[in-house]
Amino acid sequence: MRYLLLLVFLTFFANQAIFAQCKDCYETPFLGVYSNGISKKKSKQLQFDNSEGSYVTGIIGNTAAERAALQPFDYIYGVNEYRTDSGRSLTSLLKKFDPGDEVVIHFYRNGKKQQKNTILGVRSDAEYNKRGKKEDPFLGVEQRQRNDDHDFFGVKVNVVSKSTAKSIGLENGDIITHINGFPIIDWTDLGTAIDMTNVGNEMTITYRRDGRKATGSSKIKSLAETKYNDYDSQSKKSYSYSYNSDEGQQSTRVDVWTNNDSDEEFNSRDVEGMKVVLEDISNVRQLNDNSPINLPRNNDLSVNDLSLSPNENMGHFDLTFSLPSKGETVVDIYNGDGRSIYNYDLGSFSGDFEDRVDLAQNGTGTYYLKITQGNKGLAKALNLTRN
Repeated sequence: MRYLLLLVFLTFFANQAIFAQCKDCYETPFLGVYSNGISKKKSKQLQFDNSEGSYVTGIIGNTAAERAALQPFDYIYGVNEYRTDSGRSLTSLLKKFDPGDEVVIHFYRNGKKQQKNTILGVRSDAEYNKRGKKEDPFLGVEQRQRNDDHDFFGVKVNVVSKSTAKSIGLENGDIITHINGFPIIDWTDLGTAIDMTNVGNEMTITYRRDGRKATGSSKIKSLAETKYNDYDSQSKKSYSYSYNSDEGQQSTRVDVWTNNDSDEEFNSRDVEGMKVVLEDISNVRQLNDNSPINLPRNNDLSVNDLSLSPNENMGHFDLTFSLPSKGETVVDIYNGDGRSIYNYDLGSFSGDFEDRVDLAQNGTGTYYLKITQGNKGLAKALNLTRN
């Protein structure tokens, strides 16, 4: 009997150890969308009655989202009976379910409410599409300044010579309002519209010039064929910068140039002389009330060696930190308007983190960093300046 009790005792603790190990390696349910949060202003412009949803910027292959035929520019605001709100993001709604569960996704498409059934999968099943420079669509525009006409939405651009944008008839200072019928309210929308096309597809752009509406079309070229058929990496550089997503990190297809063109003013993201000062935030409540940021107020998450420094060679910033604790971790960065420019859901995470961030996409000013792990969080203001 003593040996039987010992065997039962050892079996119990062995099972407990296996259970604990499985909890650590458990894969959370995965929808398979890249997405952004949107501001109340953008929600109003798009006529959404819920400003806390997720605006889809891309679909990952072999996932629940692909099986449900979700598309970029869909706006997801609910799963089954649950709805997104100021305290519940799409990611948090999905965590109420298990992989293999059949759910109903509620979303807007073209201004109308729709719903699709799908079966949730896991991240390890996802198939990520990686295109080379010859397959990567390149419109050939850069946002040079903000659109100051508050009565209209759109993105003001400059144009690269010999590009698709030039073939369409765009000129420096034009304001792009729609691409293939999709509304272009900000630079992220423009990147989404480009990324969802394939080289050789017809692209139709609606734009404003001197207060007048115009439309043009052309087949979109690749980055490689726009300027250099053999893609001479010595004469130019291009890079894809990271931006926010609800379920992972996405890189835009809006590449930029570092070559010197005498006939066009078109430069890469210049971070030379830039620096970031990390500061505590004194007006967290006010920021949360006036934007979709929803920053933590207590700063009770221990984060070590937090740094955000410019990488002048690559034209972006390197974000690094270390987390001594382990748990479901999400990293967000917002610009001064409260728009998410970076989101990385790390899942169950502990240890050292390093990634690149296009912090300078809206120029100098104040940005906001949020790191959450479980029910704890840290918020910092990022004051970006140039010497």
